[in-house]
Amino acid sequence: MDKYRLRRAILDALKDLEPGACSLDELALFPTLAQAGATREAVLDEARGLEAHAFITDLSPTRAPVWRLTAAGRDQITQDARLDRYVWGTLAL
Repeated sequence: MDKYRLRRAILDALKDLEPGACSLDELALFPTLAQAGATREAVLDEARGLEAHAFITDLSPTRAPVWRLTAAGRDQITQDARLDRYVWGTLAL
């Protein structure tokens, strides 16, 4: 799974869990990520990048991450806003 598909899969998984949040372990076991063979480390790396770009937020920054989708992340996955190149890669052009 390329990094852009992984980023969108993370956003999509968190959208399915709204208004809830989930931990890294729960996210890594989400069916679309697990079936694609995404490693826990890859999910962590891409989730941290999505967090840095404000598409997701960590609800427990002092402990193990628990992420929730932000409005900007929801807009990307529902395509209600201009597609961001960080999430969509060349598809955003």
